[in-house]
Amino acid sequence: MGYMVNKGVVVDNNFPVEPEALFRLGRFRAVLYGKESTLVVSRRPAELRFHFDAESDPMFRVSFKGSDLNKEQLNSLADKGYFIVSGKRVHFVCSSTMEHIASAFSEQPLSSLIKLLRTLYQEGLSEQLPSGLLESIRAKRKRASDHNKQFVRTLYPYHQQGVDWLSFCVENGVGTILADDMGLGKTAQIIALCCDVLEKTPNARILVVVPNPLLDNWVREFDFFAPDIQPYLHYGDNRRGISSALSDYGVIITPYTTMSSDIAMLEELSFDLAVFDEASMLKNPNSGRSMAARRLNSAVSVAMSGTPVENSLMDAWALCDLVFPDFLGTQDDFKSRYVHNDLSQTLNTDLDQLESTLRQVTLRRMKKDVSGSRYFCESLFWASQPKQAAKT
Repeated sequence: MGYMVNKGVVVDNNFPVEPEALFRLGRFRAVLYGKESTLVVSRRPAELRFHFDAESDPMFRVSFKGSDLNKEQLNSLADKGYFIVSGKRVHFVCSSTMEHIASAFSEQPLSSLIKLLRTLYQEGLSEQLPSGLLESIRAKRKRASDHNKQFVRTLYPYHQQGVDWLSFCVENGVGTILADDMGLGKTAQIIALCCDVLEKTPNARILVVVPNPLLDNWVREFDFFAPDIQPYLHYGDNRRGISSALSDYGVIITPYTTMSSDIAMLEELSFDLAVFDEASMLKNPNSGRSMAARRLNSAVSVAMSGTPVENSLMDAWALCDLVFPDFLGTQDDFKSRYVHNDLSQTLNTDLDQLESTLRQVTLRRMKKDVSGSRYFCESLFWASQPKQAAKT
């Protein structure tokens, strides 16, 4: 019978022609749409473009020379590694593009989707990452936090927005940075997030790592915002050196010094959530405490810092890699791309792309952004009222 094209795939006597054999043909005759045609195999890998839209289903479109591939072309591409254009040319793609196709059109965790979008942009295969990606997907899925049973205070709208966003990230395994300006209620939002995690999974285990001077403050804050949650303070000479001693506690608070010294024991436990307060203390990725933090066995991590970048862009890499490993690439790759001895060279780098990337996993509001809030004129009155908006 000879060659035929069936649903975008070249077949010979009803058997698909293997891609390697098809590529070697170069030029061949085949029946296409009931008419015999001459097909030419292009020797150059096709340059595709990926287009992402969180509102569509599927979320990806793929185009070649300005025209979207249809379903038949996408299916043959995903299955055989080639597609046919206008009944004239057979186009193959390189192996890395095939991997991207497989990822783009398969079920995958949200964290993998975000990494894929960044990779596609870096390789010049897509537009810049869409702004507010996580929030747009969260809104589409209509997911909100569920913390009201244990959290006894009322959050301001921007607090609620933050908790909803954090809850969505944790639920989808996306590590994130809460970088609100100092005084805008990061602690209240994190405690509401802990309530959300525990209400969804009563047996969940949460680790909160804090600077030593803030230990008592965190205990007081839990008592104020969520008195039914009694965190266990893992600190001091009386602590036991076995992980089973902590296994029955839903929330464990420990200082960075203890985390570092007890990491061999702590890494035996599985945490549903790890929170790092004043996370700028981990900005040196090669320090003992940073390496200890990375050894924790946590499903997802949240870093809290009002100053995510203090000295250099490497601070941003350190915090991001802590909560979302490999999202910004390796330390050496990031340094070679964004950190230079010559400031002018750094300024000539595509910093907008870096900012857009970081924005995907960072929530940052400044005081000027919420200056209309009653927060600035009620601070003294609020502290004594059980049902006023939280802003510690």
